[in-house]
Order: sequence, then C-alpha cells, then structure tokens
Amino acid sequence: MSSKEHDALLRKLDDLDRRIEAKARDFKAHGQFTDQHDAFVTRLRERQAAIRRRIGVQLKDGVSWPLIETEFERDFDGLHGELLRWEERLDAATLANKDP
Repeated sequence: MSSKEHDALLRKLDDLDRRIEAKARDFKAHGQFTDQHDAFVTRLRERQAAIRRRIGVQLKDGVSWPLIETEFERDFDGLHGELLRWEERLDAATLANKDP
C-alpha cells in the first residue's frame, strides 16, 4: 500500500469523526444529547480506533493491500451505516418534538 492510499483511508475515518462530532455538538447545543447518545458516540469512536489499529497492524505484518482495503471498506461501511441510522433517528425525533 502506498502512503497515498494509507492517507486516503485515514482521511475517510477523519471525515467520519468530524461528522460524528458535528452531530453531537449540534444536539448538545439544543439540549437533546442524552447519556445514550454519548454512549453511542463513544462506541463509534472506539470502533474507529479499532479500525485504525488494525490497519497499522496489517501494514506492519505485511498484509496485502487488497485485503486491507476490503476489510477497511467493510468495516467503514458498517460504521458509516450505523452513523446514518443514528442521524435519521435523531432527526426524526427532533421533527416529532416540534410544535405544528
């Protein structure tokens, strides 16, 4: 794997982290961020950290790029999908709580 490819994977994780942080910050600002949300965000960040660690170990162990990329995409897609579902639930709850 080239440095460029490695950096691209890490940028995807960084972008996802910024999105998580922005959503959490928005809901905190409006008083809608619960302990459950905090626990969920913590779990997402733990999964992100695990993906980063795994990439580092795989690189160190000489795992082939196609395998690293395939595993990353699978894990990233799962993490991203979970974030999207969380955002949808938060947005739906916000709309349900607004006065008509």
